Amino acid sequence: MSKFADLFRPRAIIGLIIIAVAMLILLENLGISIFQKVLGNWPLALIIIGAAMIYGPNKGKNRVIPIALIGLGILFLLTIYDVFNLHWNKLIVPVLLLIVGLYFLRPRLFGSSEYASPENSIEVFSILGGGEFNSRSPKLSGGYITCILGGSNIDVRDADMENSSMELDVLSFMGGADIRVPTHWQVNIKAVPLLGGISNNTTCLAEQMQLPKKTLTIKGYAVMGSIDVKN
Repeated sequence: MSKFADLFRPRAIIGLIIIAVAMLILLENLGISIFQKVLGNWPLALIIIGAAMIYGPNKGKNRVIPIALIGLGILFLLTIYDVFNLHWNKLIVPVLLLIVGLYFLRPRLFGSSEYASPENSIEVFSILGGGEFNSRSPKLSGGYITCILGGSNIDVRDADMENSSMELDVLSFMGGADIRVPTHWQVNIKAVPLLGGISNNTTCLAEQMQLPKKTLTIKGYAVMGSIDVKN
């Protein structure tokens, strides 16, 4: 991975933010007042976060959220400079619903053209509520989990994937996704937490169980929400 891409890792972004805040405080103490100007242009943070998602280590298929963040940042920035005579509280609800709609359709519109049949895929959408998903399919091939202001419990301990690996796209926005997987699965987390939390409490026992090891890669975002994977 290039040094440029390394700058967009979550740890590097946090470090850059701390350095930027330190420089602002230092300049403020030296009599150079730019803190208010920076604070007044807060939508730039949304644009930077969106760019970090696109060009960071997890760049790839999932671009709905980063593009939406960049769009929101530009829209709010234009509103601040009176290009549009709109208030953010009048924009946030329809824009949020638009993001939810696009993300809900994303596996069909922006994903692979060969999408698995429902019985062999994980398709969970939870909004303003909760639900449970259980599968015993021996031919799982991927899917998506979307939790918005709600939570879902996904149990595939009695299922198995068709190939040696598969990907699961997860979005947890002010909600929670609790995923339970078989003990012969190796879980790799490539999701990004944004004011949220992600935990991987699994242990792969494929060798002890004398079973072929399968690899599950979880991608996506935990935005003020949580993604918890366990056996």
